[in-house]
Amino acid sequence: MNIAKLALALETDAAIAYTQKIAKLKTPKLITVGASIGSTKAAHAAAIRATFKESSRSESRNYTNVFC
Repeated sequence: MNIAKLALALETDAAIAYTQKIAKLKTPKLITVGASIGSTKAAHAAAIRATFKESSRSESRNYTNVFC
């Protein structure tokens, strides 16, 4: 498995897990900390996805340039 795909899966799963567990917390400070960690995990997943999209775009541009 590609390491970037593994990282994306782990970050996505972590973001989902934090979101689910936050609903069960009662202490405002723990809720805040959990939400902060969960949003950071979601941001990591978004950055990895954006990198995949950018990589795909540059690869298609390279192939297009070869054929032009």
